[in-house]
Amino acid sequence: MISCVGTAPTKEVHLIDSLNQVAYSYRYKDLDSSCHAATQAYGKVNLYSQGKAEASNNLGFCAFMRMDFEKAEKFHKDVYSLTKNELELLVADIGLMKIYQRTAMNKEFYDYRNSAIRRMKRIDEENNLFVDRHESARLDYAFTEFFIVSAVYYYYLQQRTEAMASLNEIQLNEDLATDTCLLYTSPSP
Repeated sequence: MISCVGTAPTKEVHLIDSLNQVAYSYRYKDLDSSCHAATQAYGKVNLYSQGKAEASNNLGFCAFMRMDFEKAEKFHKDVYSLTKNELELLVADIGLMKIYQRTAMNKEFYDYRNSAIRRMKRIDEENNLFVDRHESARLDYAFTEFFIVSAVYYYYLQQRTEAMASLNEIQLNEDLATDTCLLYTSPSP
């Protein structure tokens, strides 16, 4: 009966959310594990389109890290047809910014940067929407990633002042400070 009205069953939501959380938590620790979890989440979705959108963003990240920019672009662009969730759309915007920055597609970079700025403003206006810890961590990550990607873009254009201003926009908060995925440890000698 529930599936008749397009609502995903609770069991599917829990499974897909769990797989997406694994994909997110391994993104900088073990790319293969992250990609495996994201692929499972993407493939197991029947009705939970928001979960599929998150999996698509995770797969876009994996493809980007493997420098498969065409596949990364496809996964991030798929998000726009899967959900209206501003967080997922923001992550897709930023993923596309990264791709277009790397491939020197300046107009496209700015198009998605402007889209991301508009989404960030809307999200700031409705900041009480993201109370789930996983969503809150992803939101903090997205905002931080936006400013880092922008700073890198300005740096490559030799616009040091703008790059530093972008980095100074990053706000360290408790969730971001405890996100161990962002820690880098150098290999032991």
